[in-house]
Amino acid sequence: MAWGQQRRVAFGLLGASLIGLWEGGNLALYAPAAAEPVMRAVLLRLRPILFLGAVLSLELILLLWLGASSDARRRWRPSWWAAWAALAVLVAFVWLTERGWGYMETVQGSGEFRLVEAPLLGVQVALAAAVVAVLWWAWGHLARDWKRRLSRGWLLPLAIWLLAFALWSAMPLKASWFADPPRPPNYTWSPNSDAYLYEATAQSLLAGAGLRHPQWGAAVLRPLYSGLLALFHVLSGPGYEDIIPLQVAFLALAPVLLYAVTRRLASSAAGALAALLMILRERNALALADTITVSHPKLLMADLPAALGFLLAVWLTLRWLEQPRNRVYPVLLGGALGAFLLVRLESFVTWGLLLLVGVVLFRRRQMALWWRGAALAALAFVAFVSPWVWRNWRMTGQVYLVSPGYEQAIWEKLFGSPEEPQASGGSPLAMRVQAVRPGGLQGEELGGEGYRGRHFVNNLGNMLLYLPAAPQAVLSGFETLVTRRPADFSAEAYVRSLPYWWSEWDGRLSAVSLLPLWLNLTLLALGLWALWRRSGWAGMIPAGLALIYIAALTWIGRSGGRWLLEVDWVSMMLVSVGVVEAGRMALGGEWLPWKMAHTAAVGSSPREVWVALAVVFLLGLALPLAEQVIPRRYTQAEAERRLTALLGDASPLSAAEKAEVQRLLDDGASVWLGRALYPRFFAAGEGMEGLGGMHKRPYSRLEWFLVGSANLWVVFPGGERETRFPRTADVLIVGMQPADYFDVALTVRYGRARQLVDVLWAVGEER
Repeated sequence: MAWGQQRRVAFGLLGASLIGLWEGGNLALYAPAAAEPVMRAVLLRLRPILFLGAVLSLELILLLWLGASSDARRRWRPSWWAAWAALAVLVAFVWLTERGWGYMETVQGSGEFRLVEAPLLGVQVALAAAVVAVLWWAWGHLARDWKRRLSRGWLLPLAIWLLAFALWSAMPLKASWFADPPRPPNYTWSPNSDAYLYEATAQSLLAGAGLRHPQWGAAVLRPLYSGLLALFHVLSGPGYEDIIPLQVAFLALAPVLLYAVTRRLASSAAGALAALLMILRERNALALADTITVSHPKLLMADLPAALGFLLAVWLTLRWLEQPRNRVYPVLLGGALGAFLLVRLESFVTWGLLLLVGVVLFRRRQMALWWRGAALAALAFVAFVSPWVWRNWRMTGQVYLVSPGYEQAIWEKLFGSPEEPQASGGSPLAMRVQAVRPGGLQGEELGGEGYRGRHFVNNLGNMLLYLPAAPQAVLSGFETLVTRRPADFSAEAYVRSLPYWWSEWDGRLSAVSLLPLWLNLTLLALGLWALWRRSGWAGMIPAGLALIYIAALTWIGRSGGRWLLEVDWVSMMLVSVGVVEAGRMALGGEWLPWKMAHTAAVGSSPREVWVALAVVFLLGLALPLAEQVIPRRYTQAEAERRLTALLGDASPLSAAEKAEVQRLLDDGASVWLGRALYPRFFAAGEGMEGLGGMHKRPYSRLEWFLVGSANLWVVFPGGERETRFPRTADVLIVGMQPADYFDVALTVRYGRARQLVDVLWAVGEER
């Protein structure tokens, strides 16, 4: 077939066949599921023709392969094998999901399952790839002088950071489970659920009460993240909206680190594409916050900071591998592992990086360097966390990192409980789950290993399904053509057209996702192959870390959602590398063996190592030291003094009001002084479910969180929508604590100079 050897003809036929396979196959698969009736009727009639066109396109691709020259075959062979490997993985994945192994709603004893995080759209991936291609083409045509001026290593990372900060900042904050929209009396945003816990802990630190919360006591979760929020408040202001720009600026470093990691393992083009995809993905998360459950840069959540920590740890690991005799990098790596362990306890799996480094250095026969580096990393880890462990022991008399109960629960999930030995392989489950999911393992007895298998499949599915899982442009474009109505190309329309973001999902794959998933898996496989060719064992480190993390999550019975944000950037990176390498093959680029820069001779002096260890220790000391240094603004002695002044002769209270206060005290009422955070008015029957105590109640009230002489959730019955109650006001409260909240009868608000501003009495039967 001589025509197959002609480059232009071959490329034209190949492009036409790929379009035919993509368009025909996707439309044919989508036909039975089309929701729009006219489009469904048209597609069902055209389905045989669409299938025939897809099959003919596939046959033409095979003929082009058979008729290609030996050079072309050699160049395209990796993509050919990647496509076959992807097909095998896809068939196995479909088989598992059809048998019920995958997502299931959480039931007792099964662990916690979550749905897919914010998606990437196919149009966005194509647009990002086109932007990178144009930039690199323009770079190739620049004059030598301009290349020299623009070749500074910090320009592209700076551009990536600015783009991330600008695009994320421009997106509006939307109401979600973690962010409560503006309400009277102040009409400001308020954190909710987990975000409220971290924010309340940070505000407690700023009030001088230390890192504490009534739900946790002194054993607070994510202490370093709460400390970071406290720092943001010091720099920008007391409210939620005040610190959003600083958090966005901080988290915009994540795409920069992804670029740096991908550039070191593959190329600058792949790194830029991966960074663009991360920026677009978080932009989608911001846009979809009121539609699906996501974590994004404007929420006060620890997920994205933990992902930033994983990326930093991988980057430090690669730098260490480039300079294995430089002992400063393992010290910094150990400090980073300790730091981000205090952001998210599951980050303990990043210690797997040391094992992966050992594999790489073992191949180079440099295990002595690994032992020294691993010892220094362990020493730096201890240097960072030891001040916090000492603080925990001093306050509670227990030795633990973050939370003794949380750590014990994870330990028991990993290694079994002494009281209830872990079931061995093949043993029946201690409980029977009836009809866990429709069509999946109904009425069967599953051992703990069975649930772990479902968690493993769900984790892998989440790593894939946030990538483009449907040809939205093809389907929406065809719908516009058929119905003559503008189609919706938004991210919200995309997630509503697929089942993966809704609790009714039965774990099976939608037929329309089969070809997109095959393409994604092909690019993933091609990306892995390219990393192996270019960086050897070092190129496997990100994927290896992701598998270690998934295995740990699987073993403790967790899967999906924001738990995977720490490592799902690995899929993004592999797809980006696969796209760039496919482009190089199409343009005739040779597969030149390229290894990571390895400068073993670059060492470090003992002084540099000791300085690095000292810096790590001081950074670890900063958090417990802040608890000691920040003065306690609200003490019980000060509360008693103000109460005495309130009942004195110069008090603005009437005699009847003083008598009422005395009656409350005689009945056992408590008196607390502190800062009222995020006051919100709720009418009768209104409220919010979730952490924070804002449940629906049958009476109108103001609610806020108090930090000061005590940390309490406060309910103030009565009040009006426009009651003057500034955020972060200093208040003295008198009332009872009947349950998990403090029922206030009297609130006294003070101004900046401790002068009394107003006195508010609770009203209604609840008082």
